[in-house]
Amino acid sequence: MQDKPLSIKKQRKLPLARRLLPFILAAAFPAALLFLFFLPAGAGADEFQATPGAVVAPEPAAPAGENLTGVFYDNGSFLKYKAGAAGITIVACDQAATRINIPDYIEGKPVTNIAREAFSGCRELTEIRLPGTLRTIGYAAFAGCKSLTGIDLPEGLEQVGEHAFWYCDSLREVKIPASLKDFNLNTFTGKGDIRFAVAENNPVYTCRDGVIYTKDGKTLVRAGIIGSDSFAVPDSVTEISTGAFFHHPLTSITLGPNVKTIGPEAFSSCLQLEEVNLNEGLKNIGDKAFQGCLRLDGIIFNEGLKSIGANAFEGTAALKEIVLPAGLASLGQSAFKGSGLEKADLAKSGLETLPYGTFWDCVRLQDITLGDRIRVIEDSAFRNCTFREITLPAQLRQLKTSFTGCAELESITFPYSLKSMGSGVFAECTALEAVYFEGNMPHRGDGFGTSVPNGVWTRENDSFSGLPLAVAKKLKIYVLTGARGWGDSFKDFADGSGATSRIPFVYPVEYYTLEEEAEQDNPRLILHAPESFAHLETGSTAEALGVIRAGLPAEAGPILWSSSDPSVAAVDDSGRVTALQMGVSTITASLVYKGTLYTGEAEVNAIGLESPLDWSVQRDGTVIINGFREGISEQEMTELEIPRSLGGYTVGAIRSHAFAKNPSIRSVRIPGTVQTIGNNAFYYCALLREVILEEGIRDIGVNAFAGTGLRELVVPQSVTRIQDAAFADCQELQSATIKSGNLEYPLGIGVFRDGQNLKEVTLAEGITATGGYTFAGCTSLESITLPSTLQALNMYDFSGCSNLKTVELQGYLLRQETGIAENYNPFAALNIDFVRGIDNKHIKFDYRESKDLVILHPDDGNDWGGLFNNAVRTGVRIPGGGIRLDGFIPLTSHSDTGGKSYQPVINEINYGTFPVPVQNRTAAIAETAQSSTEASGEKDEDNTAKETAKAATVFEVVRKTVEENPWLSVAAGGMILAVILLGGAGRFRRNRNDQ
Repeated sequence: MQDKPLSIKKQRKLPLARRLLPFILAAAFPAALLFLFFLPAGAGADEFQATPGAVVAPEPAAPAGENLTGVFYDNGSFLKYKAGAAGITIVACDQAATRINIPDYIEGKPVTNIAREAFSGCRELTEIRLPGTLRTIGYAAFAGCKSLTGIDLPEGLEQVGEHAFWYCDSLREVKIPASLKDFNLNTFTGKGDIRFAVAENNPVYTCRDGVIYTKDGKTLVRAGIIGSDSFAVPDSVTEISTGAFFHHPLTSITLGPNVKTIGPEAFSSCLQLEEVNLNEGLKNIGDKAFQGCLRLDGIIFNEGLKSIGANAFEGTAALKEIVLPAGLASLGQSAFKGSGLEKADLAKSGLETLPYGTFWDCVRLQDITLGDRIRVIEDSAFRNCTFREITLPAQLRQLKTSFTGCAELESITFPYSLKSMGSGVFAECTALEAVYFEGNMPHRGDGFGTSVPNGVWTRENDSFSGLPLAVAKKLKIYVLTGARGWGDSFKDFADGSGATSRIPFVYPVEYYTLEEEAEQDNPRLILHAPESFAHLETGSTAEALGVIRAGLPAEAGPILWSSSDPSVAAVDDSGRVTALQMGVSTITASLVYKGTLYTGEAEVNAIGLESPLDWSVQRDGTVIINGFREGISEQEMTELEIPRSLGGYTVGAIRSHAFAKNPSIRSVRIPGTVQTIGNNAFYYCALLREVILEEGIRDIGVNAFAGTGLRELVVPQSVTRIQDAAFADCQELQSATIKSGNLEYPLGIGVFRDGQNLKEVTLAEGITATGGYTFAGCTSLESITLPSTLQALNMYDFSGCSNLKTVELQGYLLRQETGIAENYNPFAALNIDFVRGIDNKHIKFDYRESKDLVILHPDDGNDWGGLFNNAVRTGVRIPGGGIRLDGFIPLTSHSDTGGKSYQPVINEINYGTFPVPVQNRTAAIAETAQSSTEASGEKDEDNTAKETAKAATVFEVVRKTVEENPWLSVAAGGMILAVILLGGAGRFRRNRNDQ
């Protein structure tokens, strides 16, 4: 059968397809070559071959437009770096890179630093070669490199930042050089499966049998692979360092005879640990030392143990019983929280305070003995415990929110000594039926005595608030006949607190007498002191002390009275006390019954009227100054000197607003016994010119001296906290010195804000961070030197400092945030930095217009310029006091040195390893200067500059590729020739067919 002839239209399409075929083939050929060339390096390689400057990554991404000095490229992968005065800092790499070789030199400069978080989160990174020129590794530099198996730290390395290798789960080998002398080995997290090696000539550390010790053998620093489930600490060891066995798989540990201290987290998360043998000489167990040791089923504390740290045995689910020794004087918060304890004996211990959360969530605890030394039980001490009854210490004075969530507690008896109870003591105690009080009514909750609009005296934060209403209706409260303060009714709010749950309720109160309870196993004398005992004025006599013979017959006696200090207070045979002079004395009643001596005590505070101050005794037994007493003349207020003690009590605090807006105070001296100066204590005392703060003060509150007339300030080194605006708006303050006892602490917000005459500031070592607006509005401030401990500045710290000329840094800002929102970032990459807000006529964020301000930094080789906006000039001091500007800021004819000895250095812009023609370099420098000038707010031009930079980068990649691979030029020429020949052949054939 004959084929059907093609239509004219199809006949025309056929030669068109045939004509296109050569061109398609010609295009496919170079595309295939390019694909093979740009195939990611190492994709088919069996071994990693490190070449200088190479970064191998399977899926490279173009680097973002950060303010970098340069970028290394290798087959499309990149390694980002910055150049400083003394060396190169590596700042980032391709997140998908698998193997990395960092060369010793880049652009002729040694690679000396790896920046904080430079390789953080590189999950695919398995191998890395560090340069021999390396000196520092920054904070969390390799954190989260989960595939990294080993690290050989080079000789010459001097410092490794905290958490540098955290969560490197595959890390198995670490070599520590001799040059690393001060090293926190807990920069590694692991499960005891790291094999450590230490250079023999390391002067600080040594490694024996997989365990690192200090050279003298006294400190066990870190345990790696030890090849056994059990371990005996050598006799030479006196201290087990922080995290030494963290997450280690050992099951048994025996301490050597000379171990004195177990450091924080030393055995934390040892999930297999079952047995711990403590030595007799052990003195201290650190915070979280055995936290999370789920299988630890028993521990015997030695009698010489002095302290147990916070959370030390938290989560030890198998631990059943503890006996705290007589020598124990300090117990940290939540020490046994969430443990499996069934029995706890504290009777012998020297503890006077049961700390916060001690037995929180100990749901099996049924048998507990507290003894009689404990006087304070802190918040949540027994939270969520399930015991039904508990005997409280006979000398207990203060109880906080201690029994919240004890859902099985049925009854409880409070001793006569109890003076204060916190709010919601029994919240969620759903089984509570009866509460017994042996003494006068204590201070009940933070809202005690508060009146509400309905006229009912209520206590929405009362000790009994938080009880379900059904429980509250059945609860009975028993108080002693003759006890003071209870009254005829007991109004409260059950079922929570606050405006939406105020339920007026009267608890049934029943009175009883202890002497009627002949069956009591604890006969004793109980003294009820009159309220006047708290402040008994000199020369006055109080009413007689009340005596209750609990469990003792009426005929037992006679009662004998005595005073611990008869010169302060005398007591007669009837128990009446007379105050003779200022001080504190203990009044004791005693009797002998059946050969046994029984005693009861009460404390009297004798006060005088000599002090012009109004004061009161706090729960901790120290005095708080409330202000001046009524009727004090202005003359008496002029020179205020806070005494070290009042009424025999140490003065420990100044209450908030105590002297606020007092128009008469000219000077004040505050002794070192005062721990806290309250918020607004001297707020806007406008005539206050002189303040002397003695060593010992620890906390200066919000606005404590704001708005005063201070002219000079010296903050003692004992201070550990300066809160917001503490010295703000002190218009006459000219000089401020903040000392430090090497205790690290941050400054609050706006500490010296609007101090318009502040010219000289000295911040001692110890300050770690600022709170923002620290010196905002200090228009007279010309220079400031910041301590080496400073790790971060904050937003607007120098806003409005229109005469500021130098900010001198002594140390590297290790914790300076660089990736947060611009409005809060003091070193943002655009036009917002920590000098933002300075008078725009003075600083325009343009080096050509910034006439004075220079950020000075140590000349240590670190990449300081990387922290700052290019519009801010940086430099170092040179011999003779002059300033050498850093090279990355170009010098132009518009620059004004302000008469200073500046020595600018002009460095050409560095594009990595690409040889840039001179004309291109000049254009690039001009472009960078122009973009810095216009950086404030001109987004369109900024975006254009970024796009131009990206295009230039792509061009440079292509050009570099061709330069390094000349055969590509030949191949490209061949492809072009093939296209021409194939196209010509097609045309020739078509013409022939047409003929």
